[in-house]
Parts: sequence; C-alpha cells; structure tokens
Amino acid sequence: MEPEILEITEARPDSYPVAEGVPEWIWQRIEAYCSQRWTPRTAMWVVCGDGCFRPTLTPAVITKVEEYERGTMVWQERPITNEARDVPLTRFTATVGADNPVPAVVIEAAKLLAEYIADTANRAGLRSMGSGELQLTYTRDRRAMAQAIQLSGAADLLRPYRRPR
Repeated sequence: MEPEILEITEARPDSYPVAEGVPEWIWQRIEAYCSQRWTPRTAMWVVCGDGCFRPTLTPAVITKVEEYERGTMVWQERPITNEARDVPLTRFTATVGADNPVPAVVIEAAKLLAEYIADTANRAGLRSMGSGELQLTYTRDRRAMAQAIQLSGAADLLRPYRRPR
C-alpha cells in the first residue's frame, strides 16, 4: 500500500541543462512532462496514510522525514526512511536530479519542441488554409501550443521518462 500524495513542492534548479538552441523555458516544459531530473534541486512531498513512499521524481535521495504531531501541531523530525507510518501527515524532503549528462534522445526532444514552437509563423499546428484573391489566410488549431510536446514529436522520444499519472 502506498500513502496518498497531498502536495509536491519542487524548487527551481540553479541551472538547466545546456543544449544549443534550447532556452530554459523549454526545459521547464520537458520537466513538467517527465519524472526524471537532470540538474539537482530540492523537492518535498506531503503524504497521508501508511505504506512505502516512492518519490515521483527521480533520481531522488531523501534527506529529511518529518511527521506532523497533532497534539503539538508541529513537524517532528524522525529517522530517514521511505516508510510512512499511520500518522496524519508525513513530509519527505529530498534532493532530486543529478549532474549527469542528459541523454541524447532528451536533447533531441527538447530541440524538436523548440523548433515546433519557433515555427509559429510558419504554420506549426496548421489545421486549415484558405486563399482569397490577394490574401492567404491560415487557421491555427487552438490546441497547437497546449499540445506542442505531443505535436512536435518530443513526447514519443520522452516516453521512457514519462511522469506517472
């Protein structure tokens, strides 16, 4: 049995991976889609219930475990473990991510996404096209940016790193 995750808080990293033509905000979209982290930062989970807690971001090293004391209404630190006991709330703090090289497939996915989004003027997400006598008009699918990670092909490359739902 796994405890229920009530809250996840993730700090911004000091830096994102460096890849030519890939701005920081593209990495933020990639990380929102993936469970893997390629640069270290702190993350915290508040869980309820008992059972074995598994961090939803990887790689993760748990650095602090606290339980909420109902009577005193404060967080009490306890020995580090991934086990949540039958208490109202347990808070796990971890360092997630490592300074490991980003796999080439992930860099390629980031570049695909960046190219797709940059192609807005060149009809990325084009759904229909019509022409008048002197004017050519394009209609863009309103979901084109919301589904950019899928429509760009990046999602297919990121499948092994997909965040569980």
